[in-house]
Amino acid sequence: MEFICAIGGAFRRPHAKGAAGSGGVREGGGFDVLDWRGAFAETTEDYEELLTQLWRRGLESVELIVSDGLPAVVSAAQTVYPAARHQLCLAHWFRHLEALTPRFPWFQRRKFRREFWWIWDAENEVQARQWARRFCARWRCAAPEMVQKFQAERHQVLAFFAFPAPWRHRLRTTNLGEGWFKHLRRYLSRFPGCRNAEHSEQVLGCFLLAANRCTAKEPHDPKHPKFTFQQKCWTVPEVQIS
Repeated sequence: MEFICAIGGAFRRPHAKGAAGSGGVREGGGFDVLDWRGAFAETTEDYEELLTQLWRRGLESVELIVSDGLPAVVSAAQTVYPAARHQLCLAHWFRHLEALTPRFPWFQRRKFRREFWWIWDAENEVQARQWARRFCARWRCAAPEMVQKFQAERHQVLAFFAFPAPWRHRLRTTNLGEGWFKHLRRYLSRFPGCRNAEHSEQVLGCFLLAANRCTAKEPHDPKHPKFTFQQKCWTVPEVQIS
């Protein structure tokens, strides 16, 4: 079985404090939370430790690592899993590209977005490259800076085509990790704060148990996702302060 990791982090500003996590894609297209690590910033050292935790637990090889392109993640991946391919998150990349375009009218903006995402629904990498060339030709005059960046970085977003089509919607973005952190932030918003370190571990542990219960029993169906973390989260036990 091939292993794919989606890696990302969630941090709050101005005093950065958060967590870095990794998710794995199952053979049927579903996913599991593989591991996580608390940190004060997204550094190479913290991501190396996160990946090293996975390696120590028995994940000796990874086929593909998906990230938002943060240098810390890329550097850590090259250190711990040098043979793994890297996929730049298309959603993050698109936002950077769109920021380089002029202020299009709404209908032209909609056309730009549709044409960009249409590329990645290609049947294979060869077809995607052909569609990408046409995309660049159409937008070269209207958004030259965007096209220049697109052509320079296109090779970083094609790795997901090497995997089966049913997996690709999971592999071309970091939505795996982003969704996990979204649910985690919503879950933590229930609590005004944690009383101590033991209580914080119990809070996170209950969330992870609920997440595993949501994804373990039912097969993945992308047309009918069941986001029921909030309904299934277990009650956090009270912590007595002496």
